[in-house]
Amino acid sequence: MTDVVLTLTLVNTGTAPLEVFPRAAELAAKSGWVGPFWSIDLLRDGAVQRDAVREVRCWYGPPGQPPDRSHWDNAKVVLQPGGSIGHALKACFVPRDMLGADHLDSNTLDPEGHDGIAKRGLDLVGSHVLALERPCDELAAEKSKRTDFLRPGVNVFISGKGRFELQLGYAQGPHDFYEAMSKLIATSRPVAFPAP
Repeated sequence: MTDVVLTLTLVNTGTAPLEVFPRAAELAAKSGWVGPFWSIDLLRDGAVQRDAVREVRCWYGPPGQPPDRSHWDNAKVVLQPGGSIGHALKACFVPRDMLGADHLDSNTLDPEGHDGIAKRGLDLVGSHVLALERPCDELAAEKSKRTDFLRPGVNVFISGKGRFELQLGYAQGPHDFYEAMSKLIATSRPVAFPAP
């Protein structure tokens, strides 16, 4: 297992200051979130792998109450024209040789079927995994205790052969965040993975 840091920089290309909320943003793959978010796509040979980024949950209740305005006020960052702010997203890369078929079986990852792994016919056995927002020491400790150690969490399943890259993005929306969207450029350096 290897700890990985993915970095993304938001740049205000407009002529007026913009309010952004990178510290309050969640991963887009998380169920029920409608605020600012970080998007992650896996590309293989330049093409987006539609089902590669998956949330696997342990709880399936209704979404909680959205944060109140004070949450957003505390998380707000004002970007001046030409200004930028960086964000680091931590993850753990788990190579396929550390994962047994039982770790990646749809019955282990999605036992209730609510995350759509079996329904979509996804065969994830033999994949590398990038576990987002989880440090490797935590994952290693969980792996020693239980087969479903990748739950709960958002994971990138890297399978097949080819050149793999991660594409990171930031979006604000819905509500009053939309105005800022057109004036931001989100950039990240490609992260290439070895072919499985």
